[in-house]
Amino acid sequence: MKTGRKRVIDALDLARKGDVSRAKMDLHEMRSAPNLEADAYYGLGLIELCQNNTKNAHGYFCKATQSDAAHADAYYQLAKIADSQGDAVTAVLYLKSAIAQDSGHIMATEALEEHGVFIASS
Repeated sequence: MKTGRKRVIDALDLARKGDVSRAKMDLHEMRSAPNLEADAYYGLGLIELCQNNTKNAHGYFCKATQSDAAHADAYYQLAKIADSQGDAVTAVLYLKSAIAQDSGHIMATEALEEHGVFIASS
């Protein structure tokens, strides 16, 4: 059986190749498995973001964090959405959440530094 991340990658690869409907169907099927739910929502969010459906993407990324509060990548994507909407305060909060879940999240750390917030290394 494929892990959640691998299945998401496979679905995103389908979307990249133009079979968005099949990719979404696969990800929707994954949502029913408790250990795959957060990754499925994350994948759906990425597809929506690529299609410039920011509102839908935001909803899916929020569901990913609700399913798995430790989903650092979903927090990072939420921060990117907040930044794109000019909401730096919310972006910083999401970036801090991403780093709290994964202290090695390079993109979140760099984005936080772009906001003038520096995390002390341990």
